[in-house]
Amino acid sequence: MHIRLMQVELYFSEAQSLKQKRTYLRRIESQLRKSENIAISETGHNDKIKSAQLSIITIASAAAAADSVIENVRNFFQSQNYILTGERVEAL
Repeated sequence: MHIRLMQVELYFSEAQSLKQKRTYLRRIESQLRKSENIAISETGHNDKIKSAQLSIITIASAAAAADSVIENVRNFFQSQNYILTGERVEAL
């Protein structure tokens, strides 16, 4: 088993409330779950209106498959023009 944990920090310049930020996060989570075999959760900056930390984990039988999922997630954020202020990937 090969496990990859990706943590991303996002900045939402248009968010005016926590409710609006959570709407953005739900959309991100839904889109990623549809396209990739991942678990995703908000793990930081819960009370900050304009920023969020998401943790994304995937498990695969081959390292290349796990790395591919992480690369697809990275490409998703870039293609959607989200503002990434930080990113970290760990092999567990």
